[in-house]
This record gives sequence, structure tokens and C-alpha cells, in this order.
Amino acid sequence: MTMEVGYLSRFGISEKVLPSWRESGYTELLPLQVKAIEEGELLGEENLIISAPASSGKTFCAEIATIGAISKLKKVVFLVPLKAVAEEKFLDFRSKYEPLGLKVVISSADRSEFDEMITKGQFDLAVIIYEKFNRFLVKNINLLKTLDLVIIDELQMLGDEKRGEVLSLILTKISEGANAPRLLCLAPLGGDLREVASLIDARGPPREKSAGGALKGGVGVRRVQVSEVQRPLGSVRTAVPT
Repeated sequence: MTMEVGYLSRFGISEKVLPSWRESGYTELLPLQVKAIEEGELLGEENLIISAPASSGKTFCAEIATIGAISKLKKVVFLVPLKAVAEEKFLDFRSKYEPLGLKVVISSADRSEFDEMITKGQFDLAVIIYEKFNRFLVKNINLLKTLDLVIIDELQMLGDEKRGEVLSLILTKISEGANAPRLLCLAPLGGDLREVASLIDARGPPREKSAGGALKGGVGVRRVQVSEVQRPLGSVRTAVPT
């Protein structure tokens, strides 16, 4: 199932951004994106984990959520593991969104020119590597209160020996903070996401499965095997194509 990108205007996305998306090749929504919007509440208020293969449309899901948040005059941080990826995302997002009046900034090991602006909240979208964002939070945990949405790219890095610890620290600070921003996490297909869901939404561990695969109590993840979605029972939702 596909839908024209203009369908997003039904969910409050400004029509001003649609030409930029169309010029970038996003003329139709892929099945994952439709499901993430309609069943995963991509533009809602809950945390969301999207797990899908490469080139399935995860990044554009993140862009949709970003524009949804910014259209409400909120700020967004897009976290990535590598400085090369940060640079790529920054250049792409800046070319699309600065002509629309949005302030896009970057912070990595090699890019610090926007750090003061980030600290003061003078941006709409900030692309930041994990380690730099954790340093921002060490200096000023209240930075989280200025954000509406934090997107974590490559969530599977939680299992990485080098970057897993710092990403876990970030997730813990967000989940334990007052007025914490919403989380949108992107990961490749596969793996058990319940442990991650518990870390993001620590209201108690998942319990035994009931009929149909639903988890009783805690932060359950109900796996819907039809089409592309894997939905949870708590405040963490998970969209997964089969």
C-alpha cells in the first residue's frame, strides 16, 4: 500500500514542506511509513521504535516526525553514532529545511561551531553524535526540557562495545528526567526489542506472554504479524515490517 506524500497534510504536516520532499524523491509514502503513522502513532505523543531493513524508509519516518514536532514550534535532536553520518545528515537536512526558515545545526568531534547555540536552544533541528550529546547533558541536563523529540539512529549500537555505554547513559537520562522528550528510535530488522523498550519506558519489566503473543503487565510489545507493524501495549510502540 502506498499513498501520495500530500496525505501527510491530514496529520498537521505543513504543505510548505511537501515540494521539498517531492524534489528529494519522496513522492509516495512506503508501507512502513503509512503503518508508522496510522498504527504506530509516528505523529503522536508516545515513544516509538521502528525496526526495518535498510532502504525501507526509516529515515523519512524520522523526517516526518521531525517536521511534525517543529510545526508545533518544538525542537528536535537527531542522534547518530558517527561524525561522517552526522555530516551527511546535516548537509541533507540543511538543504531541505533551511530554505523553509528552519535552523539546522550539527555537533560532532570535528564540528563545534554550533555548540553554544545548541546549549542555548537556538535551533530547530540539531544533528549530534552520541558522545557530544551526552556531554551536553552532563553540563546541563535541563537541555532535555527544551526538546520535544529525540531521534536515535542505529539503536542496535546499544550492543556496541565502544558506543553502547554512552547510548545507554543517554537513554537512562531521558527516561528518568522530568518533562523528558519523546523518543523515536531507528534500528535494523531483527532482535528482541523488549529490553530496549523497558529501558526507554521503565514502568516495570515485561512479563509472561499471553495468548496471541501479548505481554502481560509492564512494557509489553504485541507483535502483529500482518503487514509491517509490531505494536506494544505500553507507551512504547514498535513498527516492524515483516
